Amino acid sequence: AVVSTQSTGGDHGSVLDITEARLTDSGLYTCTATNSKSSDTAQAHIIVQDQPQKCPSGRKSDSGFTPCTNCEIGTYQPETGQSSCIACPTGQTTDTEGATSQSQCHDENTPCAAGTFSQSGLQPCEVCNTGTYQDGTGQKTCKQ
Repeated sequence: AVVSTQSTGGDHGSVLDITEARLTDSGLYTCTATNSKSSDTAQAHIIVQDQPQKCPSGRKSDSGFTPCTNCEIGTYQPETGQSSCIACPTGQTTDTEGATSQSQCHDENTPCAAGTFSQSGLQPCEVCNTGTYQDGTGQKTCKQ
């Protein structure tokens, strides 16, 4: 770690600036200040934490850094380190949270494709389970 001090002006104190700290620099530190009249000592327990990471695409936070949450259904975020997600165009949505591209937006009333189904027959749809199939579109179940 690099430690430096800077006077705040007059006889009323200094600022201790610690830069380039590593996780291994955590610990108990003693600081002694001395002037022509006396000296004083103080101890402080310093905890060095990991630097926050940028939110990945499809996720956001107030600061753009971890911890992050998924973009809600109907939104997407292609970039990292963002504080908000972008709404799909009017009348469109996404199938899941955490969309990373506008290409994941689709019309809200799009029928399920062959090989998929949903409760309403409209997107978002699930793929038919192994051993079942669906050869039609807009279906609510898969066939045995």
